[in-house]
Amino acid sequence: MKILKYLTTICLIFAGLSVYAEPYKVVVIPTDLFNVCNNYYCFDEPSEIIANDVIKHLNQCSKISAPTLYEIRNKVNSNPQIKTAVSTSLDKYKNSDYIDFANLKKISNEFNTKSILLISSNVDKRSIWEILEISSVFEAEQDYTLNTKAVLLDNVNDVVMWSGHYTKKLGDNSSRFWAKSTSQALSQYEKIRSYSKDIVSRTLSQNILQRFLAKTINRTPTAVKAKSPEFRPNALENIKIKAPEEYGEIQSEIIYSF
Repeated sequence: MKILKYLTTICLIFAGLSVYAEPYKVVVIPTDLFNVCNNYYCFDEPSEIIANDVIKHLNQCSKISAPTLYEIRNKVNSNPQIKTAVSTSLDKYKNSDYIDFANLKKISNEFNTKSILLISSNVDKRSIWEILEISSVFEAEQDYTLNTKAVLLDNVNDVVMWSGHYTKKLGDNSSRFWAKSTSQALSQYEKIRSYSKDIVSRTLSQNILQRFLAKTINRTPTAVKAKSPEFRPNALENIKIKAPEEYGEIQSEIIYSF
């Protein structure tokens, strides 16, 4: 895809200009980090799916380093105090958008990084798979929206570097989002995985790369269908991206940016 080519070009240019520079380390943490097999279907939560895809995109750039979720879980689980700090921080962000810089700084120190990316994704504060189960049981025809929010933090200065919000309508043209069989449930799961891989994780990763590499490269407008100005580091932006038909319409809003 053109977005992927754009991301690759950014990384190649930056790598050529600063071969010996230390890579930026970003710890990507989904708010459902500890919710392993925590739903009826035992599917990964959307925040984990998106976080995994973002980590893969970032690690394709030689100047960005992002530990895997496996590495993060292992390190966090080996330290009860850090695990409590992570769990508390994620719950606060997931439930009230509160950013607990004090606890998050402990995570930064543990991973020797200045930057943390938090990702949360749910449907009206509930798990998407909980919604799928309820809809399937009651054959509910209702508009459901998957809300994904992400925030990039500078844990040295305790400030928000970037924050984005993405929404995706679930269901078919009749507002049906249910699965009466295992195969139908897997189909819904694959749709979420495709949405993450092809749309939201790419857009999110592009914004993260711009925050770290913008001063080193000459940017060109991306080829996505978006009505937004060219990236400006100190600007507040509103982006509306028209995605491929099977994904519906995706909204993105940068809430606060330095």
